[in-house]
Amino acid sequence: MRNTIRYFLLCLLAGCLFSAQASDSDRTAKLNRAFHAIPTETDVRKLEDAAQYQPSDTVDGEELGTAAFRFRSAAYIRLGAIGSHDAIAAIQRIRTRAQQTVPNSATVPYAFIDNPARHEGAIGLKPMAQTTAYDGTEYAIVYAPLMGDIDLFLMVRKPGEAQWNRPKLIPNRIYRGVSESKLVARSSNELVFTFVQREPGGRNLMEGFLTPPQQAPQLGAQEWRIIVSDITRDSDNDGLTDIEEERLGLDPHNPDTDGDGIKDGEDICPNLSQKTTPVDEDSELIQNAFFALYGISGSHQMLLVSSDSKPVHIWGYGGPIIYDSKSKPFQKQHPEGPITMGWKVKSKTSDSAVVQIGDYEGPLAAWGCDVQLKKIFGLWVVVGTSAEWIS
Repeated sequence: MRNTIRYFLLCLLAGCLFSAQASDSDRTAKLNRAFHAIPTETDVRKLEDAAQYQPSDTVDGEELGTAAFRFRSAAYIRLGAIGSHDAIAAIQRIRTRAQQTVPNSATVPYAFIDNPARHEGAIGLKPMAQTTAYDGTEYAIVYAPLMGDIDLFLMVRKPGEAQWNRPKLIPNRIYRGVSESKLVARSSNELVFTFVQREPGGRNLMEGFLTPPQQAPQLGAQEWRIIVSDITRDSDNDGLTDIEEERLGLDPHNPDTDGDGIKDGEDICPNLSQKTTPVDEDSELIQNAFFALYGISGSHQMLLVSSDSKPVHIWGYGGPIIYDSKSKPFQKQHPEGPITMGWKVKSKTSDSAVVQIGDYEGPLAAWGCDVQLKKIFGLWVVVGTSAEWIS
């Protein structure tokens, strides 16, 4: 009965994702068939390719879009379950590539932002307002849940560039209920963002909160003056703006806040030093479990780690992971924004282990999972998962 419930929950989650992205029932059916074929696939090369699917890749002629995350994760876990020499070699190649991942890549495609929480959907990276300056530089303001709150970000694309510079945090507090937004370039360094602030309206069912959204202190017409150089300023040249470092609790005048030799903007765990964090077998188990379920997502969203979780320097994730020394004040200032992670090694023998891992966004938006690992040819690999609870 318990396995039946788990299977039902997993099918329900996968179905919600595919339904949300489907343009028609035909497309949904094709992606569902392809996804459910992964647990019985035996072609290692095909699984290795699937574990690296990009959103623009196609399956049965249909673009994957946000479904790419689930294909990657399922294919990666299937390789561990096969456990052959070829499958383990494929896992090692995937890990080697993933371990080169650094957060805050300079440019991004204009598409959507993956949510690393498996029970949440992606958010389209669409401009609320957009303009072009006299010199041909394009500017766009987008909503992007990248830094643990309801935030707006500035994106810039210089003439002749194919991709936009990554979204840079705008510090102005934004509230729900924004409409009639417009962006005007007064110069190459000064923008004016105008909008009408209305009542916030109700919450989305998937948000996980029962309390009403916060209302803006002032309704009606609003105007922000945005100085581009202030938004993009990176005083210590570490890849994070001064505004973003202040948000994350890092030092904007020290390129390596935790002193481990990795620049803050390239450090997945910028306030947890690799020099002082022990690397042991439990750390290896947690790293592998996290990558299989979250790191492989391709997400760039900030994550907080709960105080009762083992400090582990994570690899393979595309956004900053902030540990508890900063998370408590962060959660007080941004109670609805952050995704909080928790993990622990639940059980372990010489050749098998279970890592319990989960995430929390709100009282009705949380998920926990047991990740099964085995040591095969001397390497710990994820071989299966079982959803333990969902809120």
